[in-house]
Amino acid sequence: MPVRYRISVVISNGVIGFFLVVLILIIFLDFRSSFLIALAIPTSFAVTLIILNFAGEDLNAISLMAMIIALGMIVDQSNAS
Repeated sequence: MPVRYRISVVISNGVIGFFLVVLILIIFLDFRSSFLIALAIPTSFAVTLIILNFAGEDLNAISLMAMIIALGMIVDQSNAS
């Protein structure tokens, strides 16, 4: 499979996952909290990618897995509070 196809699949799955997370948060939390968490998710990914770029690191499977775990921690802490 071409690399461009795989990248488009990852991006589309990420967007769908983001909207599902926000929908679930809106169901279980109020709108204000859900909005703040919805802002925190892409901000944390963007800052992580910027830091990786400045550090000269690659975006590999280990760093992607660490970002997914951090995302889970963000959503989990938002539901606990």
